[in-house]
Amino acid sequence: MSDGEIIVTPTLTWLKGKMSQCSSNVTIASPFVNEGIWKFADIPNPHLKRSIVTRINVRDFAFGASSLSTLSKLVKDGWKIFSLPRIHAKIYIFDNSSALITSANSTHAGLTQNLECGITTDDPATIKNLRKTLLSGLGSDTKPIKLTSVELESLRAPVDLVEKTIKEIKEIENQLVYKFLSEPDESVISFYEKDEFLNAFKQWRRLTLESIIKLQKTEFILGELYAVGLPMAQNQYPTNRFAKDKLRQQLQFLRDMGLIKFLGHGRYRCLFKFIQS
Repeated sequence: MSDGEIIVTPTLTWLKGKMSQCSSNVTIASPFVNEGIWKFADIPNPHLKRSIVTRINVRDFAFGASSLSTLSKLVKDGWKIFSLPRIHAKIYIFDNSSALITSANSTHAGLTQNLECGITTDDPATIKNLRKTLLSGLGSDTKPIKLTSVELESLRAPVDLVEKTIKEIKEIENQLVYKFLSEPDESVISFYEKDEFLNAFKQWRRLTLESIIKLQKTEFILGELYAVGLPMAQNQYPTNRFAKDKLRQQLQFLRDMGLIKFLGHGRYRCLFKFIQS
């Protein structure tokens, strides 16, 4: 196909054709992913390098915009999953021969139902630069984080808890849905009870969240987190010499989950609260 071709719904048709011809590398950017991706991605080629840059915000999974189960299955099938918060771009790159920048997510609706539009390129230099730009974070200060199957599985309990909260706390459900649709990265998730929330997390992630909760502040700085979290880490992990690194690492993951927001210059905002203490 020629460079600069306009691709409209169903985007799936173009993707299936390119995937069948792909021999070495496919790279995808899609904020939302569900079972619809298998309509073109289920190609038995063990030598094909496959990567997806997406979001792991717990709201996305809890409200059904994206599928945690699908991401877990993709990892088991050999795909590399990268997390990049605030990603909105939808990009499909096949080898160094074809690329599509489009409005279509890798979902049932995005690939076959919604009225989507995109444009292709077959220029190798442009494609190479596009892949590099995507995997370096699309201009973000942080690069996409590669997720293991264990890390993806660790999201299941928090997602289940958000779903449970939405169902049980009827008086805030409409507010949550409205905020999810309008400002998904800014809304505060209301959880019913603190202990139930913490039980959805383990090890360093739980310790980091406990430290944030003990601060009792909507916004905090890294030094304040260290003041609370480092003594807790010394008690729970006395032989670990990299507690600061561990805490910063967990902050990045919690940011990607949509539970905190980076404000810059070592400042953070908490995006969760409790109805009962």
